[in-house]
Amino acid sequence: MTTEAKFKNQYFPKNISHQGIDLVEKLTELGLTPQQFALRLQKPEKNILGITDCLVAISPEMAQLFEQELQIPTHYWLNRQRIFDEYKEQSMKK
Repeated sequence: MTTEAKFKNQYFPKNISHQGIDLVEKLTELGLTPQQFALRLQKPEKNILGITDCLVAISPEMAQLFEQELQIPTHYWLNRQRIFDEYKEQSMKK
């Protein structure tokens, strides 16, 4: 199967947002600042700000902490990270 045939029926959006956008939306919904969230997780503020500023990837450990605190499954965060990474890789090839 050619690469072209493999991707023929798949959807590739023009833009995929960083998962930090999702985190910002959830924190806003909960009335939390990234700094307050960092305190809750007992993590350095710079780690959370790196994610909310869309500069840092979400690690499996961080995804588990997000699930515990936000009740959003670990696999959601890791899938969002994977999709974003794939998008970045594809856009660099163009």
